[in-house]
Amino acid sequence: SRRVWKQATPRRKQRHRSDRPSQAPIRMPTRLQKSLHQHPTKSPDLQVSCVNEFRWLNPRLRDLLIAIPNGGKRNYTVAAKLKAEGVVSGVPDLFFAYPSGQWHGLFVEMKNGKAGSVTENQKRMIMILTQHGYKCVVCHTRDEFFNALHEYAPDVVKC
Repeated sequence: SRRVWKQATPRRKQRHRSDRPSQAPIRMPTRLQKSLHQHPTKSPDLQVSCVNEFRWLNPRLRDLLIAIPNGGKRNYTVAAKLKAEGVVSGVPDLFFAYPSGQWHGLFVEMKNGKAGSVTENQKRMIMILTQHGYKCVVCHTRDEFFNALHEYAPDVVKC
């Protein structure tokens, strides 16, 4: 009983974005287009939509918009471990690590539509961060998010 090995078929080379002819426009992915036309009703959905659009519009700055996974319900063991690692209550959701003018960076707190309100811990943290040279904004909509980024760094951020 002799085994016969099949000859491997050659794989097609995948083309990279930079391999495309310069006259062919690069289209926004369909998944991203759909998320932009929906009106997110939850704060995490709004944040995901805003971050995706920002990264699409500003590829050079994509790694400078950083999410801070601070919220959410956790069991006691996980919460204790995170607290020991340095997680602090009230820190805003996003950080744009780009100095502009007098500011060292921009912290963005995303809230759920007009109904979302800032907690006492968040107010305290926003005050502390502002005193230490960081700009802090609270955004309830996509437009507020992009207006805040454009006001913060008008020569750099595309909206």
